[in-house]
Amino acid sequence: MITNFLKKTFTLALVLSSAYIVCQEAVAPLQELLHSLTPEAAFDQLVHSTAKFTLVKFFMNECGPCKRMKPIFSKVAQELTGKVQCIEVDIDKFGSVANKAHVQSVPTFVYYAHGKEQGRIVGIKTGTELKNKARHYFHM
Repeated sequence: MITNFLKKTFTLALVLSSAYIVCQEAVAPLQELLHSLTPEAAFDQLVHSTAKFTLVKFFMNECGPCKRMKPIFSKVAQELTGKVQCIEVDIDKFGSVANKAHVQSVPTFVYYAHGKEQGRIVGIKTGTELKNKARHYFHM
């Protein structure tokens, strides 16, 4: 099982790799780990090797609907702090992560519980819709 320290380190690795972790604590960088860690490995550790609930937003910077979802997702992430780990992944920078998650369009929101995908929604949604799906998929 991954310790809290390692979870925070993987979080920091993704942040420094230009994927964004919303509402997560950062720790001092471990240069050797950051140079050896791939985005796919960091994603796997955050999503698949944790008992937490995770909501991942896959987006592109130049995508109009993605831009519209940015403040909505940020607000939802703040409201779910302590209950759900919320992650944003830029598919232009991390296409291999998106491919591994079978993302075909953006924005895509994928809900993971205990490392397994519970469901996904695609497109512009309200904050209420995102939270209701979290409640449904995570039995909150």
